[in-house]
Amino acid sequence: MVINSPETDGASDTDSPGQAGVTGQGKDSMPFVRGKDRRRRESAVMDDEATIRNRENLVATREDAAHLREDSATLREDSATLRED
Repeated sequence: MVINSPETDGASDTDSPGQAGVTGQGKDSMPFVRGKDRRRRESAVMDDEATIRNRENLVATREDAAHLREDSATLREDSATLRED
């Protein structure tokens, strides 16, 4: 006769209170995340993507400003050269 012990009763790893929403996982596997945790991660990824786009826009704006300053300096130099002639 086989007696089921608490370790072999077929209960999943999710029965422990600290593992809510996470299924059993082996040593080398990633946890499977459900519900709110997945939405939080997806939201974090979207936030990261938005941050990257904002930084790219900021870099492009700074480059444009640098080009405008260079063009302005060139115009001043050209104007000074014309006055000297």
